[in-house]
Amino acid sequence: MQLKQGIEVHLKVNGEYLPESAAETGECPAGVATKVSAYVEATSGCTFSVDLRFRSFFHHRRDDIDCRVFVDGQRTESSVASPRKHKHTIIEGSRSSTGGRWVLRRFMFADLHTST
Repeated sequence: MQLKQGIEVHLKVNGEYLPESAAETGECPAGVATKVSAYVEATSGCTFSVDLRFRSFFHHRRDDIDCRVFVDGQRTESSVASPRKHKHTIIEGSRSSTGGRWVLRRFMFADLHTST
């Protein structure tokens, strides 16, 4: 998904971008996108990552960007991206400290449960 500020955000499974549909963008009063929501077709049990790319026309290269990942409405990870250092950032999962060690819990599509 290409945002007008020069940022691209995609979900990847097995190194491939997932097709997106019904994207929604939340904007601040100045018309700048502050959040993006999109729907993807998911396969239960597949791990995925959030792929963030800064295009050459991104105007805020000197600023760090706070990236917050929400899954099913719950914040799962926050990461700071530095476009002046890296044109590409990948967020693979949620990090937490357990017993003095940092652990990465990879993002994974869960089983879909429906009721009739």
